[in-house]
Amino acid sequence: MMTRSRSVVTSLLAVLLVAACSGGSEPSGAPSSGGPDEDLPAAPVEDTVALISPHLVQDDLQVEPVATPQRLVLPSVTVIVDGVQTLDLLTADVVGALTEASADDGEEYRPADGQAVYAWRVTFEPGPAMSADVFAPFEPEQSPRDASATVRLDAGGDPLPVVGEFGPDELTFECPELPCAEDEPAERILLATVDADSSPALVATVDGEELRLDLATGEVTGDVSLIAQDGAELTFPHPVEWPLTTYVVRTPEQLEAELGSGLGDQTREGARVVYQGRFEEVVLTPFDRARGWAPSGQAWLVVPVEDPLQRVVDGWWEATLDLAASWVLQHDGATLPAAEPVDSGAPVVFLVPDDLEAATLVYQPTGTVSTRAPDTTYEFQVDEPLTAELSLS
Repeated sequence: MMTRSRSVVTSLLAVLLVAACSGGSEPSGAPSSGGPDEDLPAAPVEDTVALISPHLVQDDLQVEPVATPQRLVLPSVTVIVDGVQTLDLLTADVVGALTEASADDGEEYRPADGQAVYAWRVTFEPGPAMSADVFAPFEPEQSPRDASATVRLDAGGDPLPVVGEFGPDELTFECPELPCAEDEPAERILLATVDADSSPALVATVDGEELRLDLATGEVTGDVSLIAQDGAELTFPHPVEWPLTTYVVRTPEQLEAELGSGLGDQTREGARVVYQGRFEEVVLTPFDRARGWAPSGQAWLVVPVEDPLQRVVDGWWEATLDLAASWVLQHDGATLPAAEPVDSGAPVVFLVPDDLEAATLVYQPTGTVSTRAPDTTYEFQVDEPLTAELSLS
């Protein structure tokens, strides 16, 4: 039984919200005290981020909802930034959270020169289902793609460290392979003091590829598939059950004519294969368990077919299926082959346009049947393919 885990590192939470806080252009609707009071002492901290529980500063902040929540959707976590406040006056508790030091009660500060201070409300939710429920063991030379996400803040310099008890700024949501474990949603307040002229972005690295969330505009960019970023449905219920079908590769008469009449049981029933298949849903995903990210503008269509090929009717003949030649997907006049690697028992996967709305799945078993006494092999391709119309909208 495979064990899959994902841990939401608290420090990562800090960095994530940090990113959101440090936008060079102030987010629309961010409440402010009207400008810093130059008579107040400057806060003794800059370029620093701290993650805290909301109740610790509930009397010091007035975080307001943003007009449109910002989302960064990853296989292991969905990051939602839905509230922000620009702070021109910092209480002792706020400065203490940023400095890990106690400040004098009642003391008030302004941001350090050249700095802007933000408080963001961030929620971390499980990532959406990006895989099918049917899995086959990987071959020894293969391995699942690591879906863990390392998240950093790009504010025009080195990633900002996280102060306090939350650890270093190299933070990761762990998911060694899909599907990821689901943690309970977590809401945090993140305080950040950053360069007032910076334009920070949240940058997540998954399987060697980066996705970037612009914390001023909410736009997500990257060189990989962005199909999950708009919150669209990725899993489509599609119950299909193909009937058990028999295909005669060689009749008894053909075998006797080609191999001789003295083989008895090997020729009596002929050489036949039986095939069928069933699945309950299909998944349109930017990230596949075995293949990682789909390219920009495309997505993986995952079809978790069960029992696609049965053994031959008798025990004298062995059937071998050419999986790559047996599956195609047809849409808009194009015919797409199954994506490599194609493994027995694993879902069948196709690389498709990310705006695909309908397609026809075609299963036409192709391969060989063979016997060892005498050493004989016949190629076959069934003449009754099984098809299914898929709707992805």
